[in-house]
Amino acid sequence: MENFISLKELIKTAKKDKIDLGTGDPYNRLRYYTKMGWMPHMTRKVNKRGGVEGHYPVWALDTLRKIQELRDTGQTNEDISKKIKANNSLKKVVNSIFEEDSKKRFVTYGIVGLIALILIVEFGFIRINKPKSLNTSLVNPETLNIQLLDSGTAFIPKDNKKVFVKVGNIQQNSKVYVTFKESYSPASRYWVSSIKELEGFTVELDTPVSNTVDFYWWVSN
Repeated sequence: MENFISLKELIKTAKKDKIDLGTGDPYNRLRYYTKMGWMPHMTRKVNKRGGVEGHYPVWALDTLRKIQELRDTGQTNEDISKKIKANNSLKKVVNSIFEEDSKKRFVTYGIVGLIALILIVEFGFIRINKPKSLNTSLVNPETLNIQLLDSGTAFIPKDNKKVFVKVGNIQQNSKVYVTFKESYSPASRYWVSSIKELEGFTVELDTPVSNTVDFYWWVSN
């Protein structure tokens, strides 16, 4: 099931992250972004007090951060649309993979596959020169509990060799995965050079890039 954040909490967090939502009603800026195809449509849900309140998917907050980054670097609306739509598509795919229901299915399929292998070995369809007794108690679904904290896209501007990516829920011991969408020449290698807890991480190249390059990133526990 997809996780949501209330409109009030989204605006509060966005302002805390210094995201420009205009001088008027912040919701008007969100509606404009939705009209541009950058933000998902707001969904009305019942809150803890029993009232009806607008909600957005939690990844919408990262989308706002991405929009702000692109606007700060002078990107055109057309360029922003391309990058944001690619970012949102990635978010939907990654979040669907790491949803609780999906993780439970993966664990279930893995256990069923292991049991099937044990039965095949026991009935002699496959010969393995090792003892037949396998301790299935060692397979604990809890040990397979990988939690995706956040994901998205970012870019390293032309003539630069590093960038700081804001991730509000990153921990010091979080794992960060990065893969570039295109060539980052003349650089030959890249790495995550630092992690600042509850702030973000830095991706660094060994040489400044000759053109702006985009990359995907994931953060897990």
